[in-house]
Amino acid sequence: DTKALKDLAHALKSMCSSAGALRAQLLCDEIEINAEAQIWPNEAQIEQLKQTIVETKEAMNRRPSISGLRNTASNVQ
Repeated sequence: DTKALKDLAHALKSMCSSAGALRAQLLCDEIEINAEAQIWPNEAQIEQLKQTIVETKEAMNRRPSISGLRNTASNVQ
């Protein structure tokens, strides 16, 4: 049902926005807009979104942790 698709795309878009995942956010926005027009995403769009999320997770895992930053900051006097 396209209403459920729209709602899921919107929820994922919000999560991507909160995480700073702009590319994934834009892809979710496209899916949400298309769902309003009762257009389902094709396989290529789904794969692109999946790959973008994987790449985003990998990039986030490479970033320094907050605890690591705190430890560094506490060593500066």
